[in-house]
Amino acid sequence: MRRFAGRRSFRVRGWKPGISIVVLHGEAPALRVRECLKELIRIAPLIGEPYEIVLLRTQNAARADKLPLVRSLAVKSGSGFVGLIKRAVRAVRFDWVYFLDAGMEPDPQTIPELLRWRTPNVFAVASRIVGAGTTGWKDARNEGDAILPFDTPPEESALTRGHLYADHRAALFRRTALMATLAHSDAYLSPHWNCVEWGVRAWRMGQEVLFCPRSTVRQAHATAPEIARVDRLQFDLRNAWTGVKADRLVAMLLQGDPKTHAALWGFQNAWRVLLARLKAYAAPVSDIPWGHLRQKYYPTPWNPDDRRKTLLVVAPYAVFPPTHGGAHRLNRLLEHAAREYQVILLGDEGRSYGALSEPYFAHLRAVHLVEGRKEGPGCEPARIARIRSHSNQVLGQELDRIVRVYRPDLVQIEHIELAGLAQWRRGVTPWILTLHDVLLSGAHQPSEEDAFERQWMSQFDLAVACCEEDAALLAGVPVRLVPNGAALQYGDYTPSAGLRDLLFLGPFRYQPNWEGILEFLRHAYPALRSRIEHVRLHVLGGVNARQRACGEKAFHQPGVCVHDQVADVRPWLKACALTINPIRNNRGACLKLIESLAAGRVCVSTRDGARGFLNRGLRGLVAVESVHEFIDPITRLLSDEDRRLELERPEPEKLEPYQWRHAATRQLAIYRELLDGGKGHAQRS
Repeated sequence: MRRFAGRRSFRVRGWKPGISIVVLHGEAPALRVRECLKELIRIAPLIGEPYEIVLLRTQNAARADKLPLVRSLAVKSGSGFVGLIKRAVRAVRFDWVYFLDAGMEPDPQTIPELLRWRTPNVFAVASRIVGAGTTGWKDARNEGDAILPFDTPPEESALTRGHLYADHRAALFRRTALMATLAHSDAYLSPHWNCVEWGVRAWRMGQEVLFCPRSTVRQAHATAPEIARVDRLQFDLRNAWTGVKADRLVAMLLQGDPKTHAALWGFQNAWRVLLARLKAYAAPVSDIPWGHLRQKYYPTPWNPDDRRKTLLVVAPYAVFPPTHGGAHRLNRLLEHAAREYQVILLGDEGRSYGALSEPYFAHLRAVHLVEGRKEGPGCEPARIARIRSHSNQVLGQELDRIVRVYRPDLVQIEHIELAGLAQWRRGVTPWILTLHDVLLSGAHQPSEEDAFERQWMSQFDLAVACCEEDAALLAGVPVRLVPNGAALQYGDYTPSAGLRDLLFLGPFRYQPNWEGILEFLRHAYPALRSRIEHVRLHVLGGVNARQRACGEKAFHQPGVCVHDQVADVRPWLKACALTINPIRNNRGACLKLIESLAAGRVCVSTRDGARGFLNRGLRGLVAVESVHEFIDPITRLLSDEDRRLELERPEPEKLEPYQWRHAATRQLAIYRELLDGGKGHAQRS
């Protein structure tokens, strides 16, 4: 699973201001080369840093007229593409090099946009190429027994993203990092394949390759890269990409032209192939989820003067936009944490993120998403199977890569389902486990599932619980309490006079929500319909809720309206008379309950659903033992409007402790404690 775990990733700290712009003459006509150089001379002063413009050409290339501020480098014919690049890298003055094909037309902000994304762990940043046949956003897939690189159409988003490799025709490279990847890479018939290998090598060295859609160049004519079969097979042989065994790759290569064999299998090339393959196996970061590189987002440029420490947060479910209680909690706490820390988010369920998620990335340093979870056959106890499924290898490998590349000061794992990621823990960096739900039975004789979860909990420096009841189940585990909260806006209260609708805020993906609303609809709702005329129930069930509800007869009753994901629950709270929380066997604390009280709506809940808020003197909370007991209090509250209005009015003095800023204060105190070298001790308040 992990190879050469002790190796450190390639990292160069700091660089001097300045950029070397290297124009690749190639086969462009002299007139086109001259136009490209003149445009660069015009826009280069906008860079705001020292610069140089260098024309790189072979000796037999058509010469362009000399221009002021342009230095010409001539390379012997036959040096090959890698020879040209080596000559340029050795001759330029500055630490960052922008390679530009003479057939490209840069915009005035092309280079300044790229310079914003220089960081110690960035290998290259590619420009967006506007024109037929290519875009500059690179990826690859396996086709048969070989790799097939391809261009991806850029999305409407302007966020900088990750990708597999940078096109040498319009990309900024870190000079020292590029020099490290050039060795023994001159093996391909097409220059395009050298770029693919450089990108793969860079990722394995613990660096990242970015694509910046705000940096654009225009290409007048389509020049699709050559996808030679021999290059595809050589790449796989050199880089161990597809997993096809070396002897089979050699056999496939030998099926080609005999003259090609002689060139490929001379001693010099065979030696280069062997060295490249050894480099692939000995790379500091060998296990990389290649299929998810484009699911990396970089919302804001790195600031070398930012001295904040780095916090890495790992979540098993889609966090943005927040559609369930755990996501709302994490979103609010990260907003506060990002004021004192550089926050990196690693998340599973990558395909559940989209354009609506991107505004929530603004306060984060980076977002890395994967799609790694696969449900098992179900032969193990449910809680054990969930940990094995959610703490999957793809997520674990990406966690391992991020820790190597970013070297965070704190790692925070969300939900017990990800406790198994502790197997990828290394070094002395503090690790925190946030337990949104503590599922331990509390029995004197722990179950197999209890023992399994406790085994993983012991791998963390401390755990965070959301309510006192959960914390009490964690005997022997260092624990801190960070309660759930709400965005309290008392001045926004609108009385429920004249309203009769009920509201249930319960995403169906959380099983207690699904089971609770079904029980309410089967046993309580029909009785309420017989007592109260025109009563209705709105159910905010989250993503695909309507589709799931269609198969259940209980949802087909008159007045029951199921709604999919909604962006803002506040209008729904204003439009209802009261809310219900008919869930059993709940752990953690229901965020929807405190949101209801803060909005000025009575919440009728089971005692299980009111976990964390009982005995707080909250007059808007009506707690009963079972769902069957909902009928009478709801009937009274809908029939006696004066009494309902008296109960629902928000109580600022009692609700104030549930402001998110108070929860965030506790969370930040935990970070400081761990960074100061303290280790958790059980805490129940």
